[in-house]
Amino acid sequence: DRSSYESWKVNEPMASQDPETVLSRRTAVCAGYAELFKAICDEIGLRCAVVTGYGKGACYTPGNHFVKTNHAWNAVMIDGNWALIDATWGDCLVQNGIPDFFYFCPEPSQLLTSHLPTDSKWQLRNYPWSLQTFESNPVSGGQYFKLAVQGYAPKDIHLQRTAAPVKIKFLHQDPSSILVWASFVPQNSKEYLHIPVHKVVNDRGMELTVDLDPSLSGTLSILAGVDWSDQHSILRYQVTGTQKNQTAMVQ
Repeated sequence: DRSSYESWKVNEPMASQDPETVLSRRTAVCAGYAELFKAICDEIGLRCAVVTGYGKGACYTPGNHFVKTNHAWNAVMIDGNWALIDATWGDCLVQNGIPDFFYFCPEPSQLLTSHLPTDSKWQLRNYPWSLQTFESNPVSGGQYFKLAVQGYAPKDIHLQRTAAPVKIKFLHQDPSSILVWASFVPQNSKEYLHIPVHKVVNDRGMELTVDLDPSLSGTLSILAGVDWSDQHSILRYQVTGTQKNQTAMVQ
C-alpha cells in the first residue's frame, strides 16, 4: 500500500531508478515508475514527460511545509491532449488485485489537490496554484472525488479555535451507503485515535459530527468509502486544540 511504499522509500537505500534496473529488481520508488512508464511510451511512439513535484502522500502531515520535491509522475499526450498519470499511486492503492484507476488520466484540477508539479505548465490549467495554496488545501486525493463530494468547509487546512465546523456534502446516489469515520493523531505521536462519530441521514443528505478532546492538537483525518476495504482519507486537517469543544460536521 502507499504507506508501506513511502516508508520503504524513506528508509531503504536509493537504487538506480532507470527502466532496466527497475525491471530487473521489480521494485521502484516513484521516479522508477515514472521513468519506466516514459520508456514504454517512447517505445510505442507516445509523447510522454516525467513530471516532478510535491505529493501529499500517506506520510504527509497537514500543515507541514515542503522544503524539497518528493514525488514524480507522468504527462502523456492522448488524442492531441495532455493527460496526467501517476502509476505509483495507482499501483500502491490496489484493491483485490485492481489498481486505483483514478490516478490514470484524472481531471487535472482533481489531481492538483494532491500533486503539485514544480513546472506549473503541468498543472494543465489556466490559473496555476502556488505552493502556498497547495499546502493550505485539506482535500486528500482521489477518494474525495470518487465519492462525488460536492464541497467542503472550511477551505483552509488549519482548523483553529475560531474555525467553523467542517461541512461536507455528498452527491453520492445513496449517501446512507457511505461509511464514514474519523481518526486523530496527536501532535508528536504516531498513535491513531479512533474518534467517535454521530451520523444522521435525512432528506438533505448525510450529517456527521466529530467531537475532539479540546486539549489535543494534531491531525484530524476524515475517511470514507463504500465498504470497509475501501476506506481512504477524503479530508485532513491540522487541529489546534485551544477551545472548550472542537467539533467537525459532515453534511
